[in-house]
Amino acid sequence: MRKSATAVFAITIRCTLFAGTSITRAQTIYKSDPGFFTPLLESFELRGGSLESTQLIGPAAGYRFNKKFDIALHTEFLSSERKFNTRPNSKVTLLNLGITFGHTRHFSESIKFRSEVSLYKSFNFQVENYPDDSEPSLNSALTSSSLYAVLPLSDTIRLLPNAGGFIGYGSYEPVFSATDLTQGFDGLMVGPKFGLAGVFELSDDIYFSVTPAYHIRYFNKYDTSNSDLTIDFRLNF
Repeated sequence: MRKSATAVFAITIRCTLFAGTSITRAQTIYKSDPGFFTPLLESFELRGGSLESTQLIGPAAGYRFNKKFDIALHTEFLSSERKFNTRPNSKVTLLNLGITFGHTRHFSESIKFRSEVSLYKSFNFQVENYPDDSEPSLNSALTSSSLYAVLPLSDTIRLLPNAGGFIGYGSYEPVFSATDLTQGFDGLMVGPKFGLAGVFELSDDIYFSVTPAYHIRYFNKYDTSNSDLTIDFRLNF
């Protein structure tokens, strides 16, 4: 990519279930007693230069009620300015709010089944110089399920290979930016997913998990598909 002297920086960090698609993942599989969990970074992105200035900050936290049920909240704040030569700059400030309900079924100590439902909706605070029919908006629902195997490597380290699928429906009008909101997709989306989680027991109370995952997504509205590899880092308390 060529960079001019005025195209300053582009930093992107994403730690999500799908990049731009969903959030939390299998918390009661990692730790079964009641308590909190949080990603190290749920979503964070900075873009700057001669054409665009965008800041995306998305903290998240969740709570395990018991070994079966948990809930998580993701608040994603975005502020973006797109610069044009022929008309006034477009500006937008919004909040993308997501909630995830999770359930884990324990068939045995080594086989678990995880289901989640994630709901997202965006709220605009400031929108300037956008066409009326193109103002940013997001409403989406996604459900996913996976089967996990638990493979102990030591007293403090476990591997959890997993495979499953997801299906969701959304209505999404993106921001004039290269930055996408979490769980931003249009129409019906469906596909399989495959992962391999590594869980490290730092103490009796704190677990650290690293979960690379591969997703294949098909979008019915556009009859297209894509795939990506994501890595998620979380602390379970």
